[in-house]
Amino acid sequence: MQSPASNKALELYRLEKLAQEAQVQMVAERLRSSILSALSHDILTPPLYAFREAF
Repeated sequence: MQSPASNKALELYRLEKLAQEAQVQMVAERLRSSILSALSHDILTPPLYAFREAF
């Protein structure tokens, strides 16, 4: 049987791990969003040579 202090320490460790995992997921999602945003901007922006040929 574990002591109350030991149970509390295990629970705090578990919560800290969950918080770290959430932080990693948040950073990964932000990176993914930034990459998709940059790619979609590149796809939607016409190349500069198209402007040169128009003039």
